[in-house]
Amino acid sequence: MRPRKSLDSEEGPNSAFVSALARGLDILGAFRRGESSLGNKDLAERTGLSKSTVSRLTYTLQRTGHLSYDPLTSRYSLAPPVLSLGFSCLSGMSVLALARPKIEALANEIGAPVAIAGRDRTSMVYLECAKGSNAVILAIEVGVHIKLATSALGRAYIAAQSERQREEIFAALADHEAERWPEIRQGIDTEIARYRELGYCLSLRDWKPDVNSVAVPYIPGDGGPVLAFNCGGPSQILTEERIRDEVGPKLIALVGDLDRVTRWAYLLPVGAGVRVFGAGAAAPRAVGVATTASLRRVRGAAATASAASPAARDAPSALHRPPSAAPRWCRAPPSGRGGG
Repeated sequence: MRPRKSLDSEEGPNSAFVSALARGLDILGAFRRGESSLGNKDLAERTGLSKSTVSRLTYTLQRTGHLSYDPLTSRYSLAPPVLSLGFSCLSGMSVLALARPKIEALANEIGAPVAIAGRDRTSMVYLECAKGSNAVILAIEVGVHIKLATSALGRAYIAAQSERQREEIFAALADHEAERWPEIRQGIDTEIARYRELGYCLSLRDWKPDVNSVAVPYIPGDGGPVLAFNCGGPSQILTEERIRDEVGPKLIALVGDLDRVTRWAYLLPVGAGVRVFGAGAAAPRAVGVATTASLRRVRGAAATASAASPAARDAPSALHRPPSAAPRWCRAPPSGRGGG
């Protein structure tokens, strides 16, 4: 694997882009799960930055409290303020709390783990997971990274992007995967076509030789980052036939139901009336500040409306139509906002 390409080298001459900040974030992102510490040499190899640049950045991050330094080993480790950033991110994504009971129920029903992930450069990182009472245990924990290019989660994420965003992702993956890229690109293209036809993406022993997985993208209506939901397990249990006949449709239904619930959550009381954040309107990022009571009322209204209108209840979510057919407010924005 090649050293990770620094963002400032991709931006070129952009006066709004702060290269020093991007390089500092590269340093923090170089630490991996299960590693206690790294030296400047390790960080230079992983980021592709010069040793002198790494030395200045690690010193600065130590002074700001984001890195801890061990003078006996001359190595650095992540400090608690970095952890607080992660928890702030998770707590700010209200969709995770809404999705939790749904993925737990599906994991128990299917007997395989169900998880939610978002993109981190050339990887997907788990944000929430449910193993289920009878689930076969895989190495799925919040914070674990898996490959963007060969996992069902990553392929679903890519399938939900605009053409311009997809090409940017492909450029990063081509650099990251090197000589394997042509074969990997073919697999991604196959799954993009499958998503357009069936509403989900697969990874059949591509990520790991004995693991099959299915994933469905979720595109928030509030402009937040695109997420992906997946169910994966041993290939002898989660067969392609079972995915097609049972697991795939149930995962699509789960994400579609979540889509409908969160769309109702954009109905917030304004004065004596109700302001709708949806088609053609800019939904606020601070939707999560709605009180629990108001969200309860909104969800109750959504359930009542759904019961009163079987056609609306049974209609497939716009999320799972081909991107070109989806309503404007639930498509990935062409500007790149929220595309990860």
